[in-house]
Amino acid sequence: MISVKHNKTLLIIFTILYTVIMGILLIWIKELSPETYAHVENVYLEPSGQSISLTGENLDHNFSAILASTSPEEESLVTTKFTWSEVYDIQIKENIAWAANNKKGIVAFNIDNPSSPYIVSSLELPNNPVIWRITINDNYLFTSSTKNGLYIIDISKPETPKLLSWLDLPGTTNQIVTQNNLALVAAGESGLQIVDIKNKNRPKLLSSTFPRQNLDCYFFTVCVKKNLAFISGREINSRQAVTYCIDFSDPKAPVEIGKIHHTGSKTVWDSLIIKDVLYCGTTNGITKINISEGLSSKREKFLHDFSILRLHSTENSLFVASKGQRIHRLDLKNNFNIKTFHIPRRACRCITTKKNFAFIGSGIQGITIVTLKYPDNGSQDILSLKSNLKPDEFLYSHKNNLVIFGHKKVCLAYFHPESNKYKIVREIKFKERIIETAHEKNKVFFSVLNKGIYTIRLNNGEWNIEESFLPINESIKSLKIFNNKLYICVKEKIIIADISSIKPKIINEISIKNTPNLISFRDNYAFISTTNSGHEKHIGIDIYKVSDNTFQPISNIIYPKTINQTNTSNGILFRDNILLDSGSEGLITIDISSIQKPEILDSVEFSKTCETSQIIGDIVYVNHNRGGLSFMDISNPRKIKKLGYLQSNRKSKIVNNKIYSFDSIGNMSCAPAPVALPQKSVGHSSLTLDLPKDIQSGSYDLFFSNEKRYIRIKKALTLTGNKKWILNAINIKKAYAFSETI
Repeated sequence: MISVKHNKTLLIIFTILYTVIMGILLIWIKELSPETYAHVENVYLEPSGQSISLTGENLDHNFSAILASTSPEEESLVTTKFTWSEVYDIQIKENIAWAANNKKGIVAFNIDNPSSPYIVSSLELPNNPVIWRITINDNYLFTSSTKNGLYIIDISKPETPKLLSWLDLPGTTNQIVTQNNLALVAAGESGLQIVDIKNKNRPKLLSSTFPRQNLDCYFFTVCVKKNLAFISGREINSRQAVTYCIDFSDPKAPVEIGKIHHTGSKTVWDSLIIKDVLYCGTTNGITKINISEGLSSKREKFLHDFSILRLHSTENSLFVASKGQRIHRLDLKNNFNIKTFHIPRRACRCITTKKNFAFIGSGIQGITIVTLKYPDNGSQDILSLKSNLKPDEFLYSHKNNLVIFGHKKVCLAYFHPESNKYKIVREIKFKERIIETAHEKNKVFFSVLNKGIYTIRLNNGEWNIEESFLPINESIKSLKIFNNKLYICVKEKIIIADISSIKPKIINEISIKNTPNLISFRDNYAFISTTNSGHEKHIGIDIYKVSDNTFQPISNIIYPKTINQTNTSNGILFRDNILLDSGSEGLITIDISSIQKPEILDSVEFSKTCETSQIIGDIVYVNHNRGGLSFMDISNPRKIKKLGYLQSNRKSKIVNNKIYSFDSIGNMSCAPAPVALPQKSVGHSSLTLDLPKDIQSGSYDLFFSNEKRYIRIKKALTLTGNKKWILNAINIKKAYAFSETI
């Protein structure tokens, strides 16, 4: 008996060990098995011109294709050049672009062909100066070198530039302008320096004392009109932007004749004069002053809320480089019309132009060259708000009406079918900024900081805006409409307003343990995203049963600690029984078929912060806070698949198969929304995809994705005006070399 019992025990142990070993072996074999991801080798346009065929491997295995209109920003980029140091200024003389290359001196590029510039020479300077700004006068280049003073270089032979002289100067040499035989220097804490440069081999300092004693300023920029110098920077103690006007008729004894402060700005970074107008680029937009009437004349301000880094002018345009990788082009003849160019993934430290090209100093990223011809691909700006967009939900559509929310104003645009154009028919400005918005059919609600909530009613290009029906000083986190009621999220409570009648009224207030950041509804359930009141950390989603204007707790979704620490919910979306929580760091899919026991299915992280999301069919479109649009496939909610990413500086929203995009100052463009290409015939090594017929002409990108990565083929296809598809020259291997992992 003992022997039999012992044998049974050994058999059980052997069976368990065998099962464990075989399980480990199967997992090991699976890990070593070759991947079966779809891979494209070639793309062909079918003779019909209405479909494309792909060849490759595993094309029948979870493969997706997206057609997306080429972004205007990508269209404008010509080329980039690395320069082994930071580029902070560029000046052009004839066919040579001279770059201030920080500690590496100066570099000369031949730009006969702007798409293929090449270095013709470089010159490192003694004393290891930091080259910040350069000025060219005739055959001489003058450099400002922060703590090392002024350098003068002979550039008559670009292949062999020659250092002629160096002059040590007080203070920090930030910018130099030349006039006749004088160089005027904005010298940081040492004010204005005036140098005699008649003899380029022996420059001589004429004056280095600013008229005012105990100067409390730091100066970055100087520009000149006749015998007047305008030197700008900031006052150190008051931290205000300031401009002085100096008469240097006697360069040995300059005289201060005026001074202004730029209200609301801390610093003037750059300035220039066009005819009799002084433009000062500040930390809060551009100040425009007619100096023929003196510094005390009326001032204009534009490009508010932008920190201006550098200015450049041509005969008809003013170019402005601002923080956030943006270049603004202002038409000086056409009512100051503004167009904005975004420099994808490149900094904008300075700008100069030649013909139809802009040469941009991108700091440590070298030189960026863009074309100034706005792309003719159907994505041109079709109206302008002249305001940046602040609310997350910034655009609503009702019939032919668009309601667009700027930073401190609301615009109504109406689409005229006969002209096929939008036109702003009315706008209302506020002193305070617009915080949150919500809409239902022809009614739009929005909250204004420290004012309350307003209502707009739309009707065929006409609208009525009603005064604030809810004066509230609390910080409004979210607005949502459900069953003729407006739900208002504020700190630790939700206010409910009945909006069924013309005059809305408050009917209840519900206390919430944590701060409700966002509320959304499905059937008769409320889903509330909350944060910890003390630490502002995302906790999860609380679910309530809605009944008789009250909330009954049902369940909650608690996220792992990693999500709590980094993620902030900014959208709760639904597709069937799937809840999609769109957070600042990624997306989460949750099964809510059992409302008492919701189940987290999958999550995906973003490398760029998410601002808003919307869901159309099985595709989620994600706006990123610095521009750009990602799109995800959630047809399998347990496996979110990234389909692609459109680089852009624009905020976008998709309405009626169109993508409305707004740049940083409210210029709106309209282009076809990304389209999933239907599969016509599917095989392991071949695949045919139908191309859309009723779509706007222009240039299009192709995105191919499998479970692991996606690739983007830029400008793969072009649809002509007579609706003929053209397959452009494409390089699949190059696309895979720069593929992005999901």
